Amino acid sequence: MHDYEQFGRWKVSEYDAVEQVSRIAKGIAEHGYAYSAWADVLDGGDASFDTDSFREAFLGHYDSVTEYVEQMADDLGYEAELDNLPEHLRDYTRIDYAAMARDMELSGAVATVQDPNGGLWIFRTDQ
Repeated sequence: MHDYEQFGRWKVSEYDAVEQVSRIAKGIAEHGYAYSAWADVLDGGDASFDTDSFREAFLGHYDSVTEYVEQMADDLGYEAELDNLPEHLRDYTRIDYAAMARDMELSGAVATVQDPNGGLWIFRTDQ
């Protein structure tokens, strides 16, 4: 393949199998450029690029990883658990969401891809 467009971040090489290009094109058609970003993250890996794997890996589109971590913590009820602490300790206890986000990125638990239109696509990598 020598001429391609509309594949977003994933770059089609002249040696990519037609079946793989077709699967990625279908994924982009179904899920948008987030799918292309995911394919770019996995490029070079032993991936089938199926939509079920994408759905499991895709955590969402956020302005930052910290925003994702705050949403995750809210969904899991972390802040509510702080209310279970004795009242005299509540003013001294905070969750450092920025540190959690940094640790998730550094450990490789998540991969991020900059969306050219703003924000980040975030993917779980520890599957």
